[in-house]
Amino acid sequence: MGFGTPPAKATFLELTDTPSSYTDQAEKAASVKATEDGLEFSTLLQAFLELIDTPAAYDGQASKVPAVNAEEDALEFIDPPVGTFLDHSDTPSAYTGKAGNVAAVNAEEDAIEFIDPPEHTTKSSSNVEPQTFRPSVADTWED
Repeated sequence: MGFGTPPAKATFLELTDTPSSYTDQAEKAASVKATEDGLEFSTLLQAFLELIDTPAAYDGQASKVPAVNAEEDALEFIDPPVGTFLDHSDTPSAYTGKAGNVAAVNAEEDAIEFIDPPEHTTKSSSNVEPQTFRPSVADTWED
């Protein structure tokens, strides 16, 4: 079963659904027409604010970050999330007196608390009794 003779190679401009010239189209991109029946050259967006679902201006938005709005259909500028671990509403408020502790989910499973590190039991392949190891701040890895 043959496929016949392949069609003659055409250039982009010779295709029936593309623009016929590159004149005055520098730095534009080929995009699908609104009528969805071919391609046309379109000016590329140059800035974030040119997008259709972003705020209209940066005025008054210093130090804010973009976030998806409540309707989940556009972006808006918001104050950045809290800055440190302790700033969150579900974490301890201070590190004081907690040296060597680890962060863990509390019994109610609705916040983080500092606890003493858990003990880890190790088992040897020989007939040696298991050893209990409690990591401390002084335990470090060395190369």
